[in-house]
Amino acid sequence: MWQNLSLRGRINLLLALLLALGLAVNIGRQVAEAGPRVQAEDQSVIRLAREFIEMIVADLNEAPDPDARLNQIARDLSRLRHVSITLRDAGGNPQTPPRLDTDADTRGPPAWFVSLVHPEQTAVSVPVSIQGRPGSLLITSHPDDEIAEIWDGIVTQLEVGSAIALALFLVMMNVVGRALAPLQSLADVMAELEAGRYQ
Repeated sequence: MWQNLSLRGRINLLLALLLALGLAVNIGRQVAEAGPRVQAEDQSVIRLAREFIEMIVADLNEAPDPDARLNQIARDLSRLRHVSITLRDAGGNPQTPPRLDTDADTRGPPAWFVSLVHPEQTAVSVPVSIQGRPGSLLITSHPDDEIAEIWDGIVTQLEVGSAIALALFLVMMNVVGRALAPLQSLADVMAELEAGRYQ
């Protein structure tokens, strides 16, 4: 196939392959960096939530009604975006209802991308003791927003990169065509000479 192509066709094919390779490498880099990026965001959110919880439950036993105060804290913290926090008793049984994702985007990233980027959920338990009764607040990460943001960036890069690559390819095709025009004229004259037409 390569031998059947003209010089112009070969140069254009090489340009197209180089542009496609550059786009593929850039998309591949973004996919490779997505996992560590989500993990770093996950750890940061979990750490901040843990420090915040430890700070607000430190003086829990001094409250007039520690049980009501802890339930209020658990309800207030359930509104956080990147994490869910559930109150658990000493046996690990949940005392607050699980978080419901009511605003889940139906057009989110595909499942294969989610499993590639973030295969497991991070959960950290913060012990809480109310008047000697042990319990805990379980912090569970929900990196869906971060994963969706990364996926949107990859899709945008693919769309914009493809448009730019196509525009560059068309410009380069034109430039190559103009640059090779004198060679084409020379090739036509040589063919005429070879055929015996010397005029």
